[in-house]
Amino acid sequence: MAIRLRDGSLTHDPRLDRLVQFDERSRDYPITADPRFSTVLKSRTWGLKLRLDQGREGACTGFARAHDLAAHPSPARGISNAVAQDLYYRARRLDEWPGENYEGSSVLGAILAAREVGYVGEFRWGFGIDQTLGALSNVAGVVFGTPWLDSMYEPGPDGILDLSGTEIGGHSYFGRGICVPVNGYIRPWANRKAIKTSVPMIRVTNSWDRDWGIDGEALIPADGMEDKLLSRRRGEACITTRAFAKPWWKLVAYAMHKRVFA
Repeated sequence: MAIRLRDGSLTHDPRLDRLVQFDERSRDYPITADPRFSTVLKSRTWGLKLRLDQGREGACTGFARAHDLAAHPSPARGISNAVAQDLYYRARRLDEWPGENYEGSSVLGAILAAREVGYVGEFRWGFGIDQTLGALSNVAGVVFGTPWLDSMYEPGPDGILDLSGTEIGGHSYFGRGICVPVNGYIRPWANRKAIKTSVPMIRVTNSWDRDWGIDGEALIPADGMEDKLLSRRRGEACITTRAFAKPWWKLVAYAMHKRVFA
């Protein structure tokens, strides 16, 4: 049964409730302006110890952002399913659609929610696959908001997602790293065989717990990400460029407390 979301889009799975909300002002904040950005690619996996699970409900944007906050280079403390849910509900209040009595939220709403809480100081956007790969390799992880295809439900034995299917909704997930081929091979997971490929692979962490894919993760070919998921303004890539281990207002309160009572 199809579910109509707030922006008029349809989903066949309540977990796939990412709404499309593009803001032209985001064009003023490309990841290329970050001093760490480079187009020189190298394999990189940003540290992430937890795997969150949104269950059979929506809230994918909140969970993808929570995974991002828990990852290096600035891992936040205390991230949990409850924090992810809170980000999702805050996002619905901060997005462009009035009211909160609806399903779904946007990538923009979720990053604004994380900033409101105090975990995020600055964020930028990757426009196109080259900027996105450069961010993954040199700056930080990437929160994706893209269409979700019916062929993406079950990653292959090697962890690679099949992008040949039909769009059935929108989803948000965390891009944890990039695997750049060396002599035609990559090795995303140390305890598994190397994978033969001629293109870089994006290593993504989903919010469907550890049972999905390989320990909750999968691989998306960079060319497929560009052609099937990001192109024609269908997808987006958001990068946290300044984050805090604790909400910034707690850090300020702690500093003021020490100043007063030292």
